[in-house]
Amino acid sequence: MVENELEKEIKVDLLPHICSAFTYNKSIYPMIDNIYQENKELFDKYAKASEYYNSLVILQGTPMQIVYSRKILGILTALINTTSQDECLALYKKIDELAKNAFPYQYQYVKSCPKFSLSKYLKKVASFSNGELSWEEMINYFIHGFSVLFCCHLLKKEVIEDNAYSRLIRHLYEYNKCISDDDFIKIECIKEKYAKEGEDLKVKIENSKPNFKKCDFFMQEEEFLDILFNKMCDIEDIPIIEILKDTMTQDLVDEIYSYVYSIRECYGKSNNTKEGIEEAADNVISMIYFRAMLREYNKLRDFYLENTDAIYEKQKLQEQVAALTEEIKKLNEERDTFLTQQRQLSNEISKLKNEISKYKNDLQELYKLREVMFKENIEEDVEEENQQTEDINTDLLKDKKIVVLGGYKNWVNELKNFLSDKSIFIEAGRLNYDGNTVFANADLAVFNTKCLCHSVYYKAINEVKKYKIPFVYINNNNIKQTLIKITSNL
Repeated sequence: MVENELEKEIKVDLLPHICSAFTYNKSIYPMIDNIYQENKELFDKYAKASEYYNSLVILQGTPMQIVYSRKILGILTALINTTSQDECLALYKKIDELAKNAFPYQYQYVKSCPKFSLSKYLKKVASFSNGELSWEEMINYFIHGFSVLFCCHLLKKEVIEDNAYSRLIRHLYEYNKCISDDDFIKIECIKEKYAKEGEDLKVKIENSKPNFKKCDFFMQEEEFLDILFNKMCDIEDIPIIEILKDTMTQDLVDEIYSYVYSIRECYGKSNNTKEGIEEAADNVISMIYFRAMLREYNKLRDFYLENTDAIYEKQKLQEQVAALTEEIKKLNEERDTFLTQQRQLSNEISKLKNEISKYKNDLQELYKLREVMFKENIEEDVEEENQQTEDINTDLLKDKKIVVLGGYKNWVNELKNFLSDKSIFIEAGRLNYDGNTVFANADLAVFNTKCLCHSVYYKAINEVKKYKIPFVYINNNNIKQTLIKITSNL
């Protein structure tokens, strides 16, 4: 409770105004939610029990501001009423952090000064006129005032009751008195006061505009609804005529006649001239549509406030769904990355398998070559006179293309006597030959490892594999054994 001595002692409770001031910074709404959800039942209980729960100070904001003003109300009231020192300290720290984020400049300013002067602060942050304040100036002025005074309370700073402080309290006192006056806001009171005058204005307008005699005249869209207003309703997809039918009654319209009369009377406007009646009729039409929209807004606002918890839960679920959707998106991207890597690894594995298979074939060839060399090395060379070839079926060699690689010259010359003209002989060190010409359509390849260069062997063995030609290894100069091996592999 803040007190100030003017002409008489004025007492003003800043609590509802501080609650409202918090809601002008939307970035702290998640912080308020986090604090509120920790002890929702307790804060909800204190908020609803407060005399300010349905006060005009709380209700004057947007539906979202009303929701968060009530949440702050519950949190601050709980702090005031908490008896446990530990719980009070824990909640105080959370509110302190909340204020630091809601009013960052005000909080740091108050924290930096030993004593707080509202006059110095207002001169530093804004220039407010000394006379009448506009509504926007009043709101901004109050927000600055409430926020710094609240920060002073949190940080336990002494407040100097200077002229700016006294002026703030006076403005707040007058504002509270103004909005607490029923006549100030209730149109029913105006109708009661100006019932006869409103009825007279209605008669004048209806006599001047015969269509006004219809009790449903406000449903005649084309004739009465301003074209710009109509177009704007179309743009925003607002079913204005349906709202009018559902919302406005003749009693509500009659209240508007009294209200229009009171306003025009207040500004000294005549309702007796033709121009005055025309202007009053326009005022009535505008007020009808405007009031219908406001009443519809109030219904939607009340529905929103009554279902705040359900809406909050829905929003949280939507946030969770959005987060999960984003997580699924990331997982899908990771999956796609893994699948790409898997395909790459599969290709690499396939290549490695092919290489392994190739190496296995090479090993088999080497094993075969080693075995041939081992067997033939332990056999003694047979004398020329013992090398009889009559028992070998050399007819098999006719018309066969046999590629012979390596071997000593005498061995090669003797072997040529048994092979067809299609056969091709590659010297032990010869590399400059066309593999396609040599190995295409060959029936057999013969490698004489007794006299053969490695490079010739590797080039030839690749061509043999390419054309899938059967091959044999010879590791001696024995023609008979050579012919036996050749014929047995054809």
